[in-house]
Amino acid sequence: MFSTGAVRCPGCGASGGGLTLSGAEGFCQPPTDKGFFQPDYHILECTSCGLLCRSPTLSDEELSAYYSSLESGHWEYPTLNPPERQISALIASLPQGSNILDFGCSSGRLLKPWVNQHRCFGFEINGAAAEKAAERGLVMLTEETLWSEHENQFHMVILVDVFEHLRHPAELLRRLWSLISPGGCLVVGTGNGDHWACRLDPAQFWYFRNLEHLCMLTHKYAVYLEKELAGAGKSWVTLSHYDVPWHARMRLHVAHAAYWIVQYSPEPVRMVLSWLPGFRKAARWNNAPNYGCCKDHVVFTVKKPSVEVS
Repeated sequence: MFSTGAVRCPGCGASGGGLTLSGAEGFCQPPTDKGFFQPDYHILECTSCGLLCRSPTLSDEELSAYYSSLESGHWEYPTLNPPERQISALIASLPQGSNILDFGCSSGRLLKPWVNQHRCFGFEINGAAAEKAAERGLVMLTEETLWSEHENQFHMVILVDVFEHLRHPAELLRRLWSLISPGGCLVVGTGNGDHWACRLDPAQFWYFRNLEHLCMLTHKYAVYLEKELAGAGKSWVTLSHYDVPWHARMRLHVAHAAYWIVQYSPEPVRMVLSWLPGFRKAARWNNAPNYGCCKDHVVFTVKKPSVEVS
């Protein structure tokens, strides 16, 4: 925990300036027949840059084994979700023939509709997903060609559902920034660590009860990144991650409210609530229910100056 000064903030490198927001018991996440266990953990907030992160996390080796255990279609959805539609609107504003890089493109579903209008590039470490992206028309880059041949080449670099997987996000974003041409932009779609549902108890928030999610973006960290990258302006658009039908949203709202009413009630009141039909199930839950129907995601965009400042 970097609050002790022993470990530096993974977002900015600061030490001794972290706050422990909340903690929770570990959990097992079984994507296949092999489960992967997240030990008991805390959510920390850096007072210097504002990044939220989980401590401890799985090691790089354990995370690599976890990712290898996933099917290639793990992140495949039949339609674009709200953050992806927001990013598509940004792509629509680009001039014809722009160079676009989707970093961590998975199967290429985001850029597939644009391959006939722009030069669409992808980078993906999952081999099966990369093959699918290539079939969909993306020019797939290797790590070597990405960093050695494309400095100042891209009008837009996109990371959607990638930021939260990064152990040291600023390091990667600085490198990607060097690939963006003057006047271009960096677009990040990820969870919003400022959302009130997260702030009730970050360790119980559904986003951090996913062992591959190591950190969460906040507006303070977005300001830090804009300054760190010497950006020329940013935008911050909050929205939901999923399209949830109204009846399912109502069930999620009710379950979420019931759980937190029980949690925040004094013990005598909690005992009474546990006998009421509407609260009986919530009183037995060890953790907050999944609440993926709120505007707990953000599309953050930072623009590169049109003229490079030496």
